[in-house]
Amino acid sequence: MTRLLAAPVWRSGFRPFFLGGAIYGPLALAAWLVALSAPPGVAVPPTVLWHGHEMLFGFAAAIVAGFVLTALPSWAGTPEVSGGRLMVLAALWLAGRMAMWGGAGLWPALAAGVDLLLVPVLLAMIAPGLLAAVDRRFAVLLPILAAMAAGNAVYHGATLAGDHVLAHRALVWSTDVLVVLFAVVGGFLTPVFTRTTVAGLENAVVASPAIERLAGATLLLWVAADTMVPDSWPSGIAAAAAAVAHGMRLWGWRGWRTGRVPVLWVTHVAYLWLVLALALQALSDLGAPWPGTVALHAFTVGALGLMMMGLMSRVVLRHTGRPVQPGPLMVAAFWVMMLAAPVRVAAGILADDRWLAVSALLWGLPFIAYLFAHGAFLVRPSLPREAAPER
Repeated sequence: MTRLLAAPVWRSGFRPFFLGGAIYGPLALAAWLVALSAPPGVAVPPTVLWHGHEMLFGFAAAIVAGFVLTALPSWAGTPEVSGGRLMVLAALWLAGRMAMWGGAGLWPALAAGVDLLLVPVLLAMIAPGLLAAVDRRFAVLLPILAAMAAGNAVYHGATLAGDHVLAHRALVWSTDVLVVLFAVVGGFLTPVFTRTTVAGLENAVVASPAIERLAGATLLLWVAADTMVPDSWPSGIAAAAAAVAHGMRLWGWRGWRTGRVPVLWVTHVAYLWLVLALALQALSDLGAPWPGTVALHAFTVGALGLMMMGLMSRVVLRHTGRPVQPGPLMVAAFWVMMLAAPVRVAAGILADDRWLAVSALLWGLPFIAYLFAHGAFLVRPSLPREAAPER
C-alpha cells in the first residue's frame, strides 16, 4: 500500500481525474450513440437522462475535480490533496460510475447514494484550506460546488420518484451552475495567462471592474430566470444581457493577439462560445425555431470542450515540469474540437441524427488525442520544475 500511495498518479489531483475523465467521456458518449442507433420502438439503455447525468457528473465532474485540486494549492495556497485522500476521491468517482452503469441491477437508492458522495467529500477536503486562505476570492468555489451537489441530489431524488421532468430540470440547473463555474474560472485565468504570456499585452488586457460586475450580475440573473421561468421572455432577455456583458468582457482580453500561442487562443475561443451559447439561448427563449438544447450543447461542446482542452493541456505540461507548448497532435485536437461545436449546434437546429453522430465523433477524438499526447505524463514522475517555463 505504501508503494501504491507513492505512485506518481497520486501526487496531484489532475493526474487521476484528467486520466479518468479523458477515458470516460468518449466511452459514455459512445454508449449513448449505441442507444440512439437502436431500431424504433426498441428501448436500449442508456436513457437521455442517463446521458445528461453522466456527461455532467461523470465526465465533467472528473475534469472539474482534477482542475480544482491542482489549481487551489498554486493560486490560493491551500494544502495539496494527494496520496490516500486523493485515492479516496478517485475511488468515489469510479464507484459512482460503476453504480450508474449497473444501477438497473442494484438497489436504485444505493446506486444514487454512491454517486452522490464525490462532490460533498471533495468539498469537505478543500473547504478548511479555502476558508483559512488569506485570499478569500477562491472561496466562491464552495457555493458553486455545493450547488452542483444539490443538483445531483435533486436529479436522483426525482429519478427515484419517477419524475422525469424534474430530473431533466435538475440537469439543466446543474449545467447552469457549470456555466457559472466556467465564467469564474475562465474569466479569471484567461486574462491572467494572456497578460503574462503575450509580449506587449502586460498592461493592455483590460479587466474593467464595472464590466466584471455587470458580467457576474447578468449571468446570475439569467440562472435565476432559467430556473424559475425557463423558456420564457424574461429568461431570454436575461440571456441576451449576459451575452452582451460577457462579450464586452471577452473583448477587453485582446484574444486576437494570441494566435501564436495555441494553448492560449483556444481558451479565448472557448469563452467566445459561452457568449454564443447565451445568445442562442436568448433567441430560443424569445421564439427562435430550435430547442433550448442547442444553446446547451453550444456551451458543453464549444465553450466547455475547448476550455477543457486548453486548461488540461496547460496543467499537465506545467505541473509535470514540461514547457507549456502543446505538440502538433494537441493543436490538431484543438481544431477538431472547434469543428465539433458548430456541427453539434447544426445537428440540434436541423434535428438530424447523422450530424449528431459526426459531432460526437469530433468531440471524442480530441480526448483520445489527449490520452495519446499526455496520458503517459499523468502516470510518470514529473521533470524538474526548472525545465518548465510558462510557454
